[in-house]
Amino acid sequence: MKGSQPLKLTRAAVIQKMGELFSLRNEFNLNSDLLDTPGIYCEHENLEDLYHKMYNYLSISRRTDVMNEKFSQCCELLEFISGHLNDNYHSRLERTQWMIIALLTIQVVIGIHYVILIHF
Repeated sequence: MKGSQPLKLTRAAVIQKMGELFSLRNEFNLNSDLLDTPGIYCEHENLEDLYHKMYNYLSISRRTDVMNEKFSQCCELLEFISGHLNDNYHSRLERTQWMIIALLTIQVVIGIHYVILIHF
């Protein structure tokens, strides 16, 4: 969403949405009756021919290709968002590591200063 407010998604929510999308895609492609010729039409050849004509007339194969393309675009978007969230996480983690190193350095300097004051 160009020019709008930032997304309020967590990495877990993005992963959940990706799982839902893969489940929908699986349901659409593997469990749908749209892609297979039903068995009853094999027994009645005149109905099978009518089924194939209707299938072609309704452009079912083109429509399923369009749906699969939409699924692919949604997957790409979720992968982009997931990558962005991972980059933000790693950036925060790196800043935290540098802060810890800085605090440890300060502690060592104070410790050395304290030892020097006690012994001299």
